[in-house]
Amino acid sequence: MARSKRVGFFLSRCLTNFGPTRAFAGLALLALSACTGVSAVEDYELQRTWDNAMVLIKDENMGVVAGRMNNRGMKWALRRLEADDNRAVLIYLHGCDGLYWNNGPSAFRELAERGYIVIAPDSFARDYRPEQCGAQNRWTKAARFGEIRHARAQLQELPWVDQGNVFLAGGSEGGYYAGAYDGEGFRGRIVMSAPCWFGIGDMPNTLAVWSKRDPWMRGYHCAQANRKVVLDSEEHNVLMFDETAEAIRAFLEEYTTADSS
Repeated sequence: MARSKRVGFFLSRCLTNFGPTRAFAGLALLALSACTGVSAVEDYELQRTWDNAMVLIKDENMGVVAGRMNNRGMKWALRRLEADDNRAVLIYLHGCDGLYWNNGPSAFRELAERGYIVIAPDSFARDYRPEQCGAQNRWTKAARFGEIRHARAQLQELPWVDQGNVFLAGGSEGGYYAGAYDGEGFRGRIVMSAPCWFGIGDMPNTLAVWSKRDPWMRGYHCAQANRKVVLDSEEHNVLMFDETAEAIRAFLEEYTTADSS
């Protein structure tokens, strides 16, 4: 009886928050996890973050284009890439309130113009993804680290990726975890508007960018980074500044190596 009440409560909450389609999808995932383990559900959730990722890419005919990974036009643009294109890639982790790109930040569009491919997995494409601004916890850490690992594994399967020139970046909440991640497979990383409270993982090439009077930084900063840019501003979204774009461009130019694959 107690179990049936819990299921009823779960269904009620899901119907309220997500509507009937996603609510019953959630129940199906619970049933799947009971049969095959939690990993099957998490694999499904991680794939959703990748399939719904925002991508910036330069197409030889259309110039720089932006769109979701699962968008028909983006699929077509990615299929046009050849194995010998050997593209450097930047994986970007968005902040705690989600991914709100249309054409993408100008700093990243400039990178795409220079031949980089920018991919931002959408953490909120998960069926379960609470917004937890200012309240980082073990669930968020595990979720975002999982998204990094999954994105890197997806890139490993793509023939046009220059595997020696894959970079990791993050802003705000995404910056915490881009900074703390200590897995392999990245040439360097960029931490924006995050104080590196969780430390710096085992990756020597790190650029940190933040605003001097950003109230979210609470007076802290990413002292462990080997390259730092401090903006004379209180703005949290540092991607809006030309100085940030210039710092990212210089950092990537320095650490991107030729013929690394």
